[in-house]
Amino acid sequence: TLLGKLFGIGHPFANTLGGLLYIAVACSALGGCYGIMFSNNWNLHMLAKNGHLFFSKFFSTLNKNHVPFACIIAEGVLGISYLAITGGNQLPLQQISGLGSVLTYTFSIVALVLAIARKKTDTVSIWIPCLAIINCFFLMGMCVRNFFISGMIPLIAFASLLGFGILMFWKSK
Repeated sequence: TLLGKLFGIGHPFANTLGGLLYIAVACSALGGCYGIMFSNNWNLHMLAKNGHLFFSKFFSTLNKNHVPFACIIAEGVLGISYLAITGGNQLPLQQISGLGSVLTYTFSIVALVLAIARKKTDTVSIWIPCLAIINCFFLMGMCVRNFFISGMIPLIAFASLLGFGILMFWKSK
């Protein structure tokens, strides 16, 4: 839209530049996906190596090429399960990712509030975390609203994975 406004709709330069921008975005997305796919199996391997998973010995084993093959298989099973359950719909994955980010943000803000309450930091005004907590309530509300609109399957999947992770961590301690 911006290129159409700047150069006029249908201008050859605007079309070429728009195509290059689409290619750049696609390359960035593919690079990000590769990075996530590559790092997830190593994250799972490190959790197993530290004894935080069921069957830690199995998941911490490397093959002759020094690759955690069991972690790759587990990642593939999770990916195929997601595709089978959702039919390849990306919306549930985006909603789960958004909820995970909101929870991480909320935990960070709670830690900041606790640090201020314990007087471990005096460089941050109390107003910043208070505004951030209000933001957390708003973001959490939007996540819950979107789950009600599009269906509860992403929320159930997120809660199941979170519960399973907590169970593994609790059992390993």
